[in-house]
Amino acid sequence: MFILRISLIFVAVILFLNACVTVEVTFPATTEKKVGPEQAADHVVNEVTTDADAESLELDMSAPAIQTRMASMREKHKKLKPFYDNGAIGLSHDALIAMREPTIIPLDSRKQVNRRITEANEDRLALYREIALANGHPKWEDEIRKTFAQRWQEQASAGWWYQNEEGQWFRK
Repeated sequence: MFILRISLIFVAVILFLNACVTVEVTFPATTEKKVGPEQAADHVVNEVTTDADAESLELDMSAPAIQTRMASMREKHKKLKPFYDNGAIGLSHDALIAMREPTIIPLDSRKQVNRRITEANEDRLALYREIALANGHPKWEDEIRKTFAQRWQEQASAGWWYQNEEGQWFRK
C-alpha cells in the first residue's frame, strides 16, 4: 500500500509537469496507470535537466508551489550546469547539490556559485516537501527525497560527480 501511494505521488509530479491536464483520479485499488517512484523521479530529473517537452498524462497536478519550484529548478540548473561539467560541483547522497572542488572555480565567482547551490538546494527541499504535502502525506518526504537522490545520480550526465552514502566522490 505504501509503495502504491508513493507511486501516486510521483505520478502527480509527472502530470504536473505535463501542462496540468485535468483528469479524474482514482486511488489505490482502481488506479489504471501505475508508475513507480523511479520512473516518476526519472521524469522530473529529465524535465529539469533538458529542454524536452513533457508527455501527456492523465492527472491534474496543478499545485502552484510545485510549479514554482520546478520552474525555478530549471533556471538554476542552466546556471549550474557548467560547474557540474567541470567537476566543481556534484550530486550529494542526500538529493542535493554540493561543492566538490571549489578551487576549480575562480575566487571571484565562488561566492556566487555557493549562493546558487544554496538556492537550488532550497528549491529541491521544497519540491520534495510539496510533493508529499500535495498528496496528503507529509511523512513521505524522506522516502521521496531518498528516491530522488538515487535518480538524480543515475540520470547524471557522463563526467559529472556524485557522492555515495559515506561521502566519497565518484565520477560518472
